[in-house]
This record gives sequence, C-alpha cells and structure tokens, in this order.
Amino acid sequence: MTWANKSLKPYSQDLEKADELLTAAGWVDTDGDGIRDKNGKPLKLNLMTYSARPGLPPMAEAMAAQLREAGIGIETEVMEMGSIDDRKEKGDWDLYLAAYNIAMVPDPSPLIGCFRSISQDLHPGSPCSGNLTIGSGRRLSQQLASSSLDVPRGSKRNMNLSGKTILLTGGTGSFGNAFVRRILDEHPTTTVRVFSRDELKQSEMASAFDNDPRLRFFIGDVRNKARLTRATQGADIVIHAAAMKQVTACEYNPFEAVQTNILGTQHVVDAAIDSGVEKVVALSTDKAVNPVNLYGATKLCEEKLVVQGNSYAAASATRLACVRYGNVVGSRGSVVPVFQRLKEEGKPITITDERMTRFWLTLDSAVDLVMYALDNMRGGEVFVPRIPSMRVTDLARAIAPGQPIEYIGIRPGEKLHEVMITSDEARHTLQAGNVFVVLPESVSWTKGTDWSGESLPDGFAYSSGDNDEWLDETQLMEMLG
Repeated sequence: MTWANKSLKPYSQDLEKADELLTAAGWVDTDGDGIRDKNGKPLKLNLMTYSARPGLPPMAEAMAAQLREAGIGIETEVMEMGSIDDRKEKGDWDLYLAAYNIAMVPDPSPLIGCFRSISQDLHPGSPCSGNLTIGSGRRLSQQLASSSLDVPRGSKRNMNLSGKTILLTGGTGSFGNAFVRRILDEHPTTTVRVFSRDELKQSEMASAFDNDPRLRFFIGDVRNKARLTRATQGADIVIHAAAMKQVTACEYNPFEAVQTNILGTQHVVDAAIDSGVEKVVALSTDKAVNPVNLYGATKLCEEKLVVQGNSYAAASATRLACVRYGNVVGSRGSVVPVFQRLKEEGKPITITDERMTRFWLTLDSAVDLVMYALDNMRGGEVFVPRIPSMRVTDLARAIAPGQPIEYIGIRPGEKLHEVMITSDEARHTLQAGNVFVVLPESVSWTKGTDWSGESLPDGFAYSSGDNDEWLDETQLMEMLG
C-alpha cells in the first residue's frame, strides 16, 4: 500500500487547517469521523507524553482538543519518560503520537518544544509508514508524510539527548538560562555543564535552578584553551554562546573582542574535535552579515571558523554548525530594559533614527532554533529563522505610550536595517519551512548533502527593512507581557 500525498504541503502555520491537510493527505474521512486508511478503516490515534509535572501539560490538552475539533479521534496518556518507547510497542492503536517535548502555554519559561511523532506500519507487511509531526511555538505547524512524500529533514526530530552531556559556554546569560530551563524540563537524564567567567552569576543561577544535580558549573574563559579542553572532555554536545556582545564595548576594546569572539571560538572548535564531541552549535548574529562594526566582524569570523572547522573534523564524528538570529526580547543586551528605565524615570525615549528596524524574536524561539540545528545539522550549515521585523519607534510606543521620543542620531557601527541573508548567500541557501539553511559553499568533509528545500529566487536578500512580516504596537505589547 502506498499513498501519493503530493498535494500535501510540507508545512502549515495554522493548526485549524488540520482537517484540510489530513483530508488532502487521504487520512481523514470527510464526514469528520476521524483518521481512516485508504480502505475506510478508522485508525486509533494515541498521544503519549512525558511530563515533569503532574497531569497532562496544557499544550498537550489544547492540542488534543483542537485535533478532536478537526474530527481526529485521539486518546491521551501521561507516563514516565523511560516507559514511552516500551508502551508504544505494546499499544493496540494504529498510529502513535509520542510527544517527548511538550510546550507549556502561556508560561514562556518551560517546555517550548516540538511534538515528535512515531508511527508503525498501518497494516502488516505494508511498506508505508505514516509520520505526523506537530510543532509548537509562535507558529504551530503540522505535517503528515508518507514514504512517497519528499519531506525536508528539518521537519523531523532526530537528536536523542537522553543521557547526553552538554557543555554550554557563556551559560549564565539570558540565552543560557532559557536553554538550561528547556533541557532540564524536557530531558530529565541530560546533564548540562555551564562554562563561564563569573562566579557570582554561576552561584545565582545554581540557586535559581534549586541546585539541580544535573546542572554543573565550571569557572573558565574560552580564551584559556587548556581549561576549556578540560571542561569539554566527556561532553557529547557543545553550545557556544560565550561572546563579547556589546557593540560599543567591542569598538573601544578591539583586542579583547578578537581574543574572546575569534580566538575563543577557535579554542571551542579545537577542544570539541580533540575531545570527540558529536555536535557543536555556535550562536551568531545578524550583525555578522555585511558587518559595519567590530562586533559583527568578529562574529563573521566566528561563523567562518565554525563552518570550516568541519574540514579539520572530517575524519572524526564531530560536526559543527551555526545559528544566526536578530534581537532577542528581554535579553540583557536588549533595548527593552533601557526604554523601560527611561519610562520609569519620566525621561524622553531616546532613539537613534526613526527609520530604524530590527528583527525580533523571543528567547524561547532562540532556543527552538538551536534545538532545530542539533536535530538537523550535517555540518557547516548556518540556520536562520524566519522571524518578524519591528520598527524601533513602534517598540518605544508599546513600552511607553505617550512618552516623548528624542532622536539622537545613529551611533558609530550602527545600521538602519539589519540583514540576515545577503543576495550572495541566497544562491546557496534553502528554505525549509520557517528556517533558512545557508549551506557551505565549499565542502571537503562529506561527499554531498541530502538537504531538501526550496531554493531562493535570484536577488533575494533577507533584510529587516524589507521583511514580509511585521509586529505592530499591539503585538509587541503582547510579546513584552
């Protein structure tokens, strides 16, 4: 039995279209009685989920309810993480939806993730197995695929973090805290090593996580290769978030920026290869694209070192990739705290130029992107999310409505609009759903890539000033809470 689901689009941004998508795929009876095979036999669908807290997580409840509204019969079951694999082998249902990573909504701190789906052959001896994946976050997506459907690799969950050890450089920052929260909540057998310079921040972070024994702290600096190598030994994954990030600080302390952002990245690459790490994901920024300041230039160098580091790792199992994204809501380097302080002090909101735009995403979305990269990287990619833009003036009005705005002129090293993909990069970039994948131009560590996705049109460039999705003042207020 084979199903030629050629009409099914790889991604949908609207969960309410579940009925339409599944019907088009040949899985849902049009009278709304549930999922059926091609012979009209109803299929039994079961959602199995692990939860660190009692009861079914709210996101799973909401998801099950919406699927039922779409005419998809579904049962739910909560169990211990270790029993999911055993349970799915013994159940009497036809299609499994095993949700290892559940998002808890509306609380933004824990468990924003993807539903991983696992299915068995629908009939004995059948060569076709269905695979249903429903993602979560700002854009809910779903996908139903059969063996005859060409599905981008990025739609699947491939990285098993059970029992793994993750080294997180620069782990006491905003991203580090969000990433650690996600890992501890969703992966109970995973250990995270936080590697950073500040003992006070480490102490505060340990207290914030109730001294969780799965969380380890290493004092060290990525400039110190020997110490970094010691911390890397025994790690399976490295997330490289350590960096000097303040544009002005990098401009006035250029040698320090080079030592941390460039030499420090080289040390991460060397330590990972020498220690036999499986995967390395480095965090980059839109300022690395056509850089006009030293910070952006050092992050461009970081990307090149990580991508071409795969050449040095070619004979080993180590693979390295980058994620590149824009401004993060609520991070320590965000302009949001500055605007809030000016509002509290009753002072005018200072903006450098009224035309200025920026890409905008949440910390949870940043963590989502890193998890996506871990799941799907082959080595040498730069993953770029499709995210909305915002006008800085709209942000100021959302934070401090009615407050005077003072335009003070563009600072050295500042752009009116940020770019995340140049027209030159677009020639070797694919769009896989809501993620752009910038593929390496020169690959010496593999015979080729099996990435599938849509090529970008000639002349395409991804700029915050020309984006097709914008956040207005109301949406910004909702994101800021």
